[in-house]
Parts: sequence; C-alpha cells; structure tokens
Amino acid sequence: MNNLMRKVLTRRSVYTFSANLPKDEDLMVVLEEGKLLSNAETNQIWHFTAIQNKDVIKKIYELSISILPDGTTIKNGAEMLLNMPMLLIISGCNVKYAED
Repeated sequence: MNNLMRKVLTRRSVYTFSANLPKDEDLMVVLEEGKLLSNAETNQIWHFTAIQNKDVIKKIYELSISILPDGTTIKNGAEMLLNMPMLLIISGCNVKYAED
C-alpha cells in the first residue's frame, strides 16, 4: 500500500483543514484506489465526486442546514464545509447485474 493510501485509510477525524488542494496526481490515486474498493459480492458501485469550487461548496453548506418548523436552524456540523478547499463526496448504488 502506498504512503498516501495508508494516510487516507488510517485518518479518522479532521477538525482543521489545509487551504492547499491536493495535487491532481494524488487526487487521481485516491479516486483510482476508491474504485477498487467496490464490493464484488454485492456489486456495489461507488461514485466519487470531487468538488473544488468554493461557491459550490458554500451552496452545499447552505442546503445542508436543516430548518425546523419554528424557523430555528440546526447546522449539524455543516459549518466545517466552509473551511474545506475541496469536498469529496462518495456515494454508492447497490445494483445487481444479470449473471452470464
């Protein structure tokens, strides 16, 4: 396992973020390694979306704030999005393919 992947897999909690974006080649390594993590048993397909546009990240922050019926808001830690130089969204889909 390369050093970058070891760091990704062993990191658990982040409370502060560097303003520096990862190098394109490092980001591609993470995305390529992530593609290999799909679950062969259940055919789960992972989708990766890397967002580096601060305006888009801010919009995601604004949409992530829950508004209660009485007009109060709960941020649920979403304010950390405002300090991120990049947002990596990992989503999945459990698709069963027909067997040959």
